[in-house]
Amino acid sequence: QSDGSWSGSDDVCRRVSCPSLMDPNYGSGMINCSLGDDGVTSYEDTCSFTCNTSYELTGSDTRTCQSDSSWNGIEVMCRRVTCSMLNATTNYGMINCSLGDDGVSSYEDTCS
Repeated sequence: QSDGSWSGSDDVCRRVSCPSLMDPNYGSGMINCSLGDDGVTSYEDTCSFTCNTSYELTGSDTRTCQSDSSWNGIEVMCRRVTCSMLNATTNYGMINCSLGDDGVSSYEDTCS
């Protein structure tokens, strides 16, 4: 300007941050994130995921905060491991299976 000052406001650089990610399926897995000193997930911070026993992970097991404030990879889910029903091929006995509350065989259920 004519008085030797600058017009406008000063530029401010802000650190790129990403939104928080949720634990997979509300308790069927765990998330572990590398956070900055401020406790916020920022550019190039990573989050890794694991599922509890009897669950399998689908999606990306590690995700990284990108420069556009998004996460790379695919959203994580922990799906319960299920087993197909056994075929009763004999007419001379019975198969008894312990099933979950939903009537589906899953990890550590037994049949005799």
